[in-house]
Amino acid sequence: MNRTTKHGENRRGFLKGSACNATALAVAGVAGATESAGATETIQPTPREVKRVPIDCPSPRRIAAAADQTVFVAAGNSVHRVDHDGKVLWQSQFSRPVRCLCVDRQSLFVGVRDRVIRFELSSFDSQPLPSLGAGCLVGDIVKQGDRLMATDVTASRLWQLDLDSAVDHWRAVENVDRAIHVAGRIASSSQGGLAITDPARHRVVMTDQRGRRLGVWGKRSRQIDGFQGCCNPMATVELADGSWVTAEAGQVRIKRFDSNGQFLQQLAGPESIESPAVLDREDPDLKCGVGGIDLALSSDNHLWVLHAAARELILYRMT
Repeated sequence: MNRTTKHGENRRGFLKGSACNATALAVAGVAGATESAGATETIQPTPREVKRVPIDCPSPRRIAAAADQTVFVAAGNSVHRVDHDGKVLWQSQFSRPVRCLCVDRQSLFVGVRDRVIRFELSSFDSQPLPSLGAGCLVGDIVKQGDRLMATDVTASRLWQLDLDSAVDHWRAVENVDRAIHVAGRIASSSQGGLAITDPARHRVVMTDQRGRRLGVWGKRSRQIDGFQGCCNPMATVELADGSWVTAEAGQVRIKRFDSNGQFLQQLAGPESIESPAVLDREDPDLKCGVGGIDLALSSDNHLWVLHAAARELILYRMT
């Protein structure tokens, strides 16, 4: 299928993908006790870089991995669906910059300005969902069961929309105990709650379904187990084993932490991802900036990394 839909007059260039030679990825961390202490050392699985897929489009910002191994890429005022080798299968144009996106087995959700647009994957028919409200800016979205969660950059708040309910408006999640950072992102937890990145405080906040804090992990540090720079971590995603992968912009670092937030290993760093992943400041809707780096987990537990400055997708095999 090769279809294009339009949601505005301005068109952007479309993606062209080609696979690059796979390279080896060094691992910079192991966890566990040593044999001299009378315990068996636990060696973390070594991830392997599979390929790098160039992205021929301006301002790539966010990615989402579909169940069929395709990847949706938000770039400028458009969304592109590409296959494993970067071939464009579908694209859609919007009148404003695409701020975020998420996907499940049935639908693609795209955040633009103050609202989310829903696309059915079977037909790509679109349906605008209710606006978050005048003056709101969608920062990030994630689908959890029958509800859609969204952050509002303007008010630094978390909202939810019950997709199967007769209630056709967003409701504030009142129990989030701190304002969400302008560049903060949300990710689903296998426990039913959320992981909310707090880049200004160099940490990740774990909440339950009602937004109540369950725990916090991460710290500002130049050591390998901390986060560097002014606004990190930028993104996080949970792996099938319950561990978490984080992405840092600036000097790019991809790290893995266990379910309790204890550092396990560095998957990639400046030695393998050379170009700086800078914040995207071209979007007039942004106060601070988002972009630079993003993560998406495929249905077979492979990790996609968007490196915006280099305009490429990097695929890692995690097992």
